Amino acid sequence: MISITLFNLILSFIAKVNLAFSTSMIENFMFVYSFYINFCILIFLIIRWFRDIIIEATFEGRHTLSVQKGITLGFLLFLVSEIMFFFSFFWAFFSNALSPSIFIGGVWPPLYFKQIDVLGLPLLNTVLLLMSGVTITYSHRALLTRNKHLATDGLI
Repeated sequence: MISITLFNLILSFIAKVNLAFSTSMIENFMFVYSFYINFCILIFLIIRWFRDIIIEATFEGRHTLSVQKGITLGFLLFLVSEIMFFFSFFWAFFSNALSPSIFIGGVWPPLYFKQIDVLGLPLLNTVLLLMSGVTITYSHRALLTRNKHLATDGLI
């Protein structure tokens, strides 16, 4: 059901994009609502799927050792795919920075591109990210020592 809904969702999105300049209001109306209906069905199916997994794991105890190993392996494969995804971004950046293409003038950064001030918002976001890691580690340590008050303070 999820794959059929995803297929219909993609088809309705493509049809909407192709009909963006169409003057027929009925076609635009039909494809826009088809997209929204398929999106809502997809969200509903995902919620039901996760609900069933939680019920199977907690209340029914159906997750055997092999199922638990499969879930762990799936999560590890997800982490590896994320690592490769970010590695590809860094590879592309350093490849372009160290050997700029002639199509961008042979210089890095390309001409006429405004650079972001790294001491502004990016620095603030980095500090917030690091501080959230510090506070969650603090809260985790307090949780391991069974100190509920310090764990709550770290989360807050």
